[in-house]
Amino acid sequence: MTFNMIEQSVLNPTDPVEARIRLARRLELLEGLSESELRHVAERTITRRLKANDIVFHEGDPGHAVYFVLSGAVDLLKMTASGETVSVGRRGPGDLMGWLAAMSGTRRVAQARAATPCELLVLDERSFRDLLGRVPGFSATVMARIALQVRQTMERTALQNRASVLARTAHALLELSEAHAGTCAMRNGAPAPIRFRLNQRCLAESAATTRESVSRALRHLKNDGILASEGHTVAVLDLPLLRAIAQM
Repeated sequence: MTFNMIEQSVLNPTDPVEARIRLARRLELLEGLSESELRHVAERTITRRLKANDIVFHEGDPGHAVYFVLSGAVDLLKMTASGETVSVGRRGPGDLMGWLAAMSGTRRVAQARAATPCELLVLDERSFRDLLGRVPGFSATVMARIALQVRQTMERTALQNRASVLARTAHALLELSEAHAGTCAMRNGAPAPIRFRLNQRCLAESAATTRESVSRALRHLKNDGILASEGHTVAVLDLPLLRAIAQM
């Protein structure tokens, strides 16, 4: 298996093959594979677990692997001509990352950074291309997923172009809230506030704005009782209202 130097430094194929087969079965993209094909894939994969803000790959890296997102969320970030970093997409459970560089033999066109703690299944580019050629059903499923992701990226770009800073900040917070919602317990029969650690620089990149603008938007949301914060941790107190602002 060939991975670039950054990937080699953080990958460790310690999970047994049977465990990786169980992980692979969770992916809709691999549902059409036979048991032997699934084992063939699992034997060539590595699991990768990341903390929030860990880098999956950098813009400009060689594309030696593709990544299936098992859990959590990953932001795709790109440097603009002015030197700003902006979000161009977000990938969640079931999504595929790194396919463009792997299929075209080019370098990464964006950076991928964990937005939340996440788990990935990593497959080397040669095995990925071999699978596309040998299993027509897999190829069709991958193309459909890629088309959906491209559409989501276009919609995200359109939102960034037309929405206010407040709406974009609310949208970025909503994505983080949804990614962390499964970790929140019930309180008195109702969902407890959704809490997570927040990095304002990362939030600004997701909202395609500056840290100063994000700071003003956060103050607005706190003053309206939608958010509360303590140190680097925020709590979403009114998810429906946050969603309404995100759609403004």
